[in-house]
Amino acid sequence: MIATKVELCNHALSYLGESRISSLEEGNERARICSLLYGQTRDELLSDFEWPFAIQRRALAAVSEDNPTKYEYRYALPADYLMIIDLLDSDTFTELTNWRTKQYDFDIENDRLMTDLSPCYIKYVYSLDLPNKYPASFDQAFILSLAAKIAPRLSQNFTLAGQMAQYAAGAVLKAKAELKKASVPRPTRKALYSEVN
Repeated sequence: MIATKVELCNHALSYLGESRISSLEEGNERARICSLLYGQTRDELLSDFEWPFAIQRRALAAVSEDNPTKYEYRYALPADYLMIIDLLDSDTFTELTNWRTKQYDFDIENDRLMTDLSPCYIKYVYSLDLPNKYPASFDQAFILSLAAKIAPRLSQNFTLAGQMAQYAAGAVLKAKAELKKASVPRPTRKALYSEVN
């Protein structure tokens, strides 16, 4: 398991045949480019899927401001917000707007969520910045995605950057499949027994 940002960056640099760094604040081009692209790459990757390890549920704070919309309420989105998954019922915390139930509508503009629901709880993907919380399959996808972004800036090697982008795309698909498979609920023994009889 990769524990730090620097370790993750060093794995990406190693794919490009570049020397390691000991800090993102080092006074060299490798550290500067890693520091520049790390957060962007992380958030792009996290925003691409409902990663189970990067999901939070939170009550939103209502905002008193002009609301020239069709909705009754405006809420401030959390600072770590990346992508909404659903609104949640405030009593049962079940999803309200998925394609099966479609009970409530909402819109998001800038850092505000507008809806007729009050209070408002959401389930969302957040900007998890703790590499030690990432599963190994996500680590690999992140490393290769970062390497693909770093390559043209460090070496002007666009062929290598293209190869890294291809490897990254494969690693992302693999990570999604592994995490989706792990999150599928398993039938209970009772359910299995009733299916057989």
